[in-house]
Amino acid sequence: MILAEVVRTGIATPIFFLLFIIVLALIPELTVLLSAPVVVAGFNALFGMSIALPIVQSVIRHIEAGGFGEEIASEYKKLSFS
Repeated sequence: MILAEVVRTGIATPIFFLLFIIVLALIPELTVLLSAPVVVAGFNALFGMSIALPIVQSVIRHIEAGGFGEEIASEYKKLSFS
C-alpha cells in the first residue's frame, strides 16, 4: 500500500535513486561499473522533477482561478473530478 502511494505521488524515482546509491556504496565493484549512468540518471530525475513540478502546479492554479478563461476552467474541473 505504501509503495503504491509512493509511485502514485511521483516520489519513487528519488527514493529508488537513494536506495540504489546505498547499494552501490556497500558493493564497490558495482560502483565502478555503474556509477556514471546512475548519477546522471538520478540527477536528471531529481532536477527534472524540481523544475517541472512548480511549473505544473502554477499552471493548474492559474486554470483553477480562471486565468485561461472560464471555458478552460470548467473543462479542467470536469477532467479532475471525473
